Amino acid sequence: MTRLPFRLLAITPPTGPVPGDILERWLAAGVASVGLAVLLREPGLNPAALLASDRLAALRRSCRAHAIPQLLSIDPGAPLPPLPPDIAGLHLRGDPDLASLATLRRAAPPPVPRDSSRPPVPRDSSRPHVPRDSSRPPVPRDSSSPPVPRDSSLPPVPRDSCARATGLWLGRSCHGAPQPGHDLVDYTLLAPVFPPSSSPGKTPAGLAALRAWTAVPGATIFALGGVTPATAAACLAAGAHGLAGIGVFFGDPAQVEQDVAALRRSIAALDRHVEPLSPR
Repeated sequence: MTRLPFRLLAITPPTGPVPGDILERWLAAGVASVGLAVLLREPGLNPAALLASDRLAALRRSCRAHAIPQLLSIDPGAPLPPLPPDIAGLHLRGDPDLASLATLRRAAPPPVPRDSSRPPVPRDSSRPHVPRDSSRPPVPRDSSSPPVPRDSSLPPVPRDSCARATGLWLGRSCHGAPQPGHDLVDYTLLAPVFPPSSSPGKTPAGLAALRAWTAVPGATIFALGGVTPATAAACLAAGAHGLAGIGVFFGDPAQVEQDVAALRRSIAALDRHVEPLSPR
């Protein structure tokens, strides 16, 4: 899967105002050094309504202005509206099954990173442009070739989900014991690792479960649930690729800046990050 350029994932709160200038606090905390993405999420809203949400409009404008990747949270099987160019990925909620992941992966192939070690090929401006001879008829298509049959073992791709079938990151939310499917996604969000402040009463999975997930070859895991400056280092030491949260990113602005800076320092301190192993 594609190497992710972010290690922090800010998830929009389910209710209440979402100020666009909170992003300035994240930038002041130094998130650019480890990379940050925003997961647009609001329970009960379909993808089209989520994209049109007035509550998230200011934050989305700030993300566009600062080139912060935005990910769109969706339910498995939900049809997708045309996706604007500032949406960099899709995130499936609720422990999606492998068929749902495979369907969306085909509709949204991963981004192809440009090889920055190779300089762009310069265009030879000394060569004159040769226009196409419009008097020549087009080459007829060989209609005798039989069509290539579709593999019927694969589930169909919903028509609406092909609205923007270009490079998109694909993530999923999972709970409990490790599940297969890491070859179909770019990351997995495991929740809750610790008791979450935004959803009291949920039973945490704990660090042992996080270690079990991160030990799977090919897994790229983000820890969510009770992730704070006090617990961040333990999540990273257990093998988490990154840290996710709601309240830690969308609380009191001054406190947010301090806490996000602490998360960033935890990642920097454990930057002996090992690349995910390829599935065997």
